[in-house]
Amino acid sequence: MQLYVIYTEEGMFLSKDAYSSWREIQNEYPGYKTSLGPWEAEAVIDFLAADYSTIFPTADAQVKALIGSPDDVAPVTFFDQ
Repeated sequence: MQLYVIYTEEGMFLSKDAYSSWREIQNEYPGYKTSLGPWEAEAVIDFLAADYSTIFPTADAQVKALIGSPDDVAPVTFFDQ
């Protein structure tokens, strides 16, 4: 499954929606800053685990929860939230 990491002024999100360009993502998310992807789930897990030491639950758990969810988008959560 292809996933996106989306950064906004509000926070960081994971999305399993299919987008044709970053402009499509920008139009969907108020406060859009940037996005990464599409990436395979393992690449997203590796990226989040390596770059965000305060992610909680683990990157693996958050990505797998989104994949198993009927929802298309989930916020990325951290210890300090």
